[in-house]
Amino acid sequence: MNKNFVWKYVWQFLLLLAAQVLLLNRICLWGYLTPMLYVMFILTLPFQTPRWLVVLLGFAIGFGVDCFSGIMGVHAAAATLIAFMRPMIINLIPYNATLEEHQLPTLWDMHFGWFAGYTLLAAFIHQFMIFFLDSFSLANFFHLIWISLINSIFTTLLIMIVQGLFYNSSKRY
Repeated sequence: MNKNFVWKYVWQFLLLLAAQVLLLNRICLWGYLTPMLYVMFILTLPFQTPRWLVVLLGFAIGFGVDCFSGIMGVHAAAATLIAFMRPMIINLIPYNATLEEHQLPTLWDMHFGWFAGYTLLAAFIHQFMIFFLDSFSLANFFHLIWISLINSIFTTLLIMIVQGLFYNSSKRY
C-alpha cells in the first residue's frame, strides 16, 4: 500500500467523522430518520484489508462519533459489529465475476446491485444494533425492525449519492 492510498483513507476517515458529528447527527426527519454516512468508511475499505484492522478502524470511527454524540458506546459497538461482520456480508452477497486485486467495494468497481445489497444489509445491521442498544429492549421488536429498515434505506441512498458524486473507479495500476 503506498502513502497516497493511506492518506486517502485518513482524509476519508476525518471527513466522514466531521460530516457525521457536525451535520448529519443534527438531522432527524420525522423523528426517526438520521443518516449514518460514517458507515461508508468501513464498507469501502479495500477487500485485502486485514480483519483486525477493519475492526480496529470500525471501533475508532464509532468511538469518534460517540464522543460527539453524548451516547457513549452505541456507535462504537454498532460500527465494530459491522466491521467484524464485513467479510461475511461480502460473501453473502453474490458476485458473478472474479474479484481483481485493484477492485474496491465501491459503487463504481462493483455493479449496482451488489453494492446496493451490500450497503443495505450492513446498514440494516448497524441501524438495528444502534436502536436496540439505545432502547435495550425487544418489547417493540417490529417497531425496532421498521425504524432500522427505514434508516438503513435512507443511509444506503445517501451513501450511493456520495459514491456517485465523489468516487471514481479504482485504477488497475
